[in-house]
Amino acid sequence: MISELAPLTGASADFDIWLGTRHWRTHTHYDFQHNFYHQLFGEKKFVLLPPASGALFPHLHPRYRQTLSVHEVGMEVTLKPGESLYIPPLWLHTAETASDWSVSAAICTASLQEAIADGLEMDFGVPIEEEWGEGRRVWALRRFYQALDADSGALIEVANRYKLLGLGLGLGEAVEEEEGGEEDLAHIEGRAKEIRAFLDDSKVDARSRQLLLANYFENVAEFLLPLGAAVGILSTPTSECLP
Repeated sequence: MISELAPLTGASADFDIWLGTRHWRTHTHYDFQHNFYHQLFGEKKFVLLPPASGALFPHLHPRYRQTLSVHEVGMEVTLKPGESLYIPPLWLHTAETASDWSVSAAICTASLQEAIADGLEMDFGVPIEEEWGEGRRVWALRRFYQALDADSGALIEVANRYKLLGLGLGLGEAVEEEEGGEEDLAHIEGRAKEIRAFLDDSKVDARSRQLLLANYFENVAEFLLPLGAAVGILSTPTSECLP
């Protein structure tokens, strides 16, 4: 059964057994893989929401990929023994044991969304030179993000994540920007165009695209900037900072 659920790419499948007592529940979160859930014993209630439906903890937080709120309102389904549920990649979901005991099997396989996330990280260099200082990097990232966002909503989503972290811990830090030249800007916009074409070719839905871009924005800033500057740029939508 597991091999039959693996994608045609030949990727392997992960298999887990979940046991729980009444009222045991998971925090609302999303996964990158296809998730095939099969109920073996007892009952389990699920709540599902489409991607980018709830405010999420940022990548820097231990609860990355989980929602800020404890209880989400969405589609509800209760699995009984012998019944199965498919949870698509990036869909928010929570599960709660609805009987005295519950035993479930989960089979997870690789997904297009997971491949896109890996592609963004591995296949596209960031248009920033190694010798650039912090001010020039902040300038470049703001323009890179604006060129990439293209009204996807990713900048607003990531700003909402980091406003919580920055305001709550006092980590956000404003950095004076050092403006680059026209050649630098052309390079930035060219790389953003390549990535947009990659996402267009993937045919991923708009909500998934928003979530994947928001995650990419986080990873790039955290890699290229000190913590304070990264939180500062991520907690402020780029459109509010550009002339």
